[in-house]
Amino acid sequence: MDLGFLILCPNKDDLALRNTVRSIRHYSERDIISVVGDNASPHDIKKMKEWCSDVYKGKDTITSLLNTGMKRIKNDWAFILFEGSIIRPMLERKLCRFVTSEKDIIFPVVAGKYNFVEGSCNGILVNRNTFKEVGDFPAASMSREDFNEFEVSKMFWAEDAISKGCQFKGIVGLRIL
Repeated sequence: MDLGFLILCPNKDDLALRNTVRSIRHYSERDIISVVGDNASPHDIKKMKEWCSDVYKGKDTITSLLNTGMKRIKNDWAFILFEGSIIRPMLERKLCRFVTSEKDIIFPVVAGKYNFVEGSCNGILVNRNTFKEVGDFPAASMSREDFNEFEVSKMFWAEDAISKGCQFKGIVGLRIL
């Protein structure tokens, strides 16, 4: 599996990025890119480049970080993580058991959230070509206290993915810390 790692860094925390990169490098020499928001200063980016040479700027939402990273990933498959996350060894071996097609979208089942929309974005595996076919995550602009715009964006994206023949597979036990 041609696997690369996409680390989303909305908090611009270079030490959290370091921990995530170290957990990946300990496991394997894989390509890693990270994406920060548009509020990252040149100093922030310089500090992050100490740990990850490929740092890109998105906009001010998680969906923009995802979209920017998926456009920049060079590998066939992107494993999406947030800064500070730690992966366990043999991740690729676990993922390969469930991937049967490039239209498979793997996501972790965490805390009883067993559907893609409500579930964690930390640990999604998606094929680069599939992402190109489905398109970007839509940016939501509504703002209410009981409204989760990221979940709405994931719902619309998942609907587009399903219409293109994608299959969502939830995995219990990916163990991303």
